Amino acid sequence: MGDEKPAPREARSTQNRRFGGAPPAVAALRMEGLLLWVIQRCDDFPKKHRFSVGDRWIDSCLDIETGLVEATYVRDKRGLLAAASRGLVRARVLARLAATLHAISLDQQAHFDRESLEIGRMVGGWLRSLTRRAGEPPRDVGPQAGL
Repeated sequence: MGDEKPAPREARSTQNRRFGGAPPAVAALRMEGLLLWVIQRCDDFPKKHRFSVGDRWIDSCLDIETGLVEATYVRDKRGLLAAASRGLVRARVLARLAATLHAISLDQQAHFDRESLEIGRMVGGWLRSLTRRAGEPPRDVGPQAGL
């Protein structure tokens, strides 16, 4: 009875292995899915908008994703999270512009807005949790700050 070995652990998920074994931030994983969606939409952009609006939209989303992944691993996360929050606002502006130019449908723009707002809420919650841990008074840092 004392000779029994513990049951083997379940294999780590592909996502955990992709991030070097550390548990990734949920916001970074959610943004990764949205980034893939944006890249696929930009493939269908008209040529006259693909290299201006499309590339900037992808670049903005890539910056957000890399900032969130980096924030998962560094000690001082606030600057990266605040930059990601600002990047989400830029990406929403580019999505509205793409819809106005008829490069994406209004339903696609609405989907991007919903997903990016949810990611923004996650980033805001992450920032607030850091502030609570540090014992500082909360301050407005998100896109809705001061509105």
